[in-house]
Amino acid sequence: MRITVQGVGAVGGFGCGVAALAQALAQGGAPSFPADPAPLDRFVPKRTQRRLDRFSRLAVLAAHLALEDAGALGDDPERLAVVVASGYGATGTTLAMIDSILESGDACTSPIHFAGSLHNTPAAHLSILLGAKGPSLTVSQFELSVPSALMAAQLWLDQGRVDRVLFGAVDEKSELNDYLWERRAELERPLGPAGAACGEGAAFFLLSSRDEPASPYCTLDAVSTGRGPAPGQPYPGLVLLDGGADDLPGRRLTPLWGCMPAAPAFDLAAAAVLIRQGAEERVDCLARTEDGDFGLIRLGPCRR
Repeated sequence: MRITVQGVGAVGGFGCGVAALAQALAQGGAPSFPADPAPLDRFVPKRTQRRLDRFSRLAVLAAHLALEDAGALGDDPERLAVVVASGYGATGTTLAMIDSILESGDACTSPIHFAGSLHNTPAAHLSILLGAKGPSLTVSQFELSVPSALMAAQLWLDQGRVDRVLFGAVDEKSELNDYLWERRAELERPLGPAGAACGEGAAFFLLSSRDEPASPYCTLDAVSTGRGPAPGQPYPGLVLLDGGADDLPGRRLTPLWGCMPAAPAFDLAAAAVLIRQGAEERVDCLARTEDGDFGLIRLGPCRR
């Protein structure tokens, strides 16, 4: 089945939206990595946002940007599914919950912080805000969170369970992440490529299995995970993700949005933009782990 990327939404240290992402790709600059969820005010009333912690705000903003980019805001959500990937989850809210336990005891633990500390909170908020009637799934597999979650989205579309999937990934910086990053560096076991900084943000996509009036970015040709060498020959335009092999051709885009488990979703967004601009014909996105596992995502051009 032909699966297309209809819309892309991203928020990170480079800014907010596809235009900011394209500008970062063109300039190749290194931004400050804290992401700003303030533009969410355009889509969600501030009163409603009181229920959202920063982690969920980043995800909800990127998801709405993807829908807006596809011209799908307000479309019928009857056959819309939601799939979210995250490596670390809401570490900031989790730390706040632990602090409330230490300060006031188990009986006075903040229920708001507890609910926000769950990995699937952004997917739940999205389904409620959009009224999505399709299934909802959250996947956490550290570096392979994005390809694993994308495999589920592809399966639902291939099986005809839904017509569209709002797929994306989100991770946030926190005191805990920064501490672990610095500690691992001291032990000479960095969490990402040498010299890479810990980043944060969210990147979302509207995937579709039906003919859409809007011109798509690209097609999703294949998604696979496994152990050992990735199957097949890489495309010349290979985009290397965090932990990618240095002996393969292509670009490492990590400096643009920092190193994090959600970074493969940003690389996918960049690949989609490059294909739509005609800068690349096809792109392989390859993620590797320290244990030798891989996640391979192949994108190709749309030909009607």
